Amino acid sequence: MNDGQAHTSGGSDELELATDWRWDGAELLYDLVAPTEAASLDLLADIGAAALTRAADAVLDCVVTLRAPRRKPVTAGSPEEAVLLTRWDQEHSHGPASESLDGNVAILVNAESRDPRWPHYRQRLLAAGYLSAVSLPLDVDHGYAGALTFLAAGANVFTAELMAHALGFRDLASRSLRLATQVRRASEFSEQLRSALSSRTAIDIACGVIMGQNRCSYDEAFAILSNASSHRNIKLRLVAEGILEGYGGAPETHFEV
Repeated sequence: MNDGQAHTSGGSDELELATDWRWDGAELLYDLVAPTEAASLDLLADIGAAALTRAADAVLDCVVTLRAPRRKPVTAGSPEEAVLLTRWDQEHSHGPASESLDGNVAILVNAESRDPRWPHYRQRLLAAGYLSAVSLPLDVDHGYAGALTFLAAGANVFTAELMAHALGFRDLASRSLRLATQVRRASEFSEQLRSALSSRTAIDIACGVIMGQNRCSYDEAFAILSNASSHRNIKLRLVAEGILEGYGGAPETHFEV
């Protein structure tokens, strides 16, 4: 861990706003829309580190975890020691992040506390250069689970006042991450639809070619195309495009989604 530096991208409008969420209305959201879940989580981790560092007047690092249905959790943040510690916690179900992912409670770990839980996590916490950590569950989309973990080099950093700030930031982060996830899923669906429509166009035109060559119906032409796909173990779209290549190439599809 680098002493004296907050692990943020620095200079962005989001990081400036991150320190002001306590004073603005509930309508404030962070722009976390990105091509991948990991990229969105990286943005949130940078904003979280900047926000809590200023609130605590001490350097804090932030790691964000998102667990989607039927997929392994995605973990992002900085520095690497914090990310590796959080991943170990999740993989072994031994620490505050995994506890927050599975429940709805805020988990605080201080190196000097007498809480007997997670002795191996505490050892790794110290080895990574931290004396205290807190993990908060994120309120994300149905079927998803998320956790926001803050780590500090100092002991007893997470006072009652700072915890109130952290919980307020968690609520804003949850709303922002839900929106980013919904926008990304809509974009993915749009791309899938475009691909499906493009494939359908090639298949329909190839069927038209077969109909002209064999003087058959569309259903018969489609059956011929399907049989060729099955026998050659090639996707139907690729067979169709192969036929069209002999007629100047597959057509471009123009449509609005």
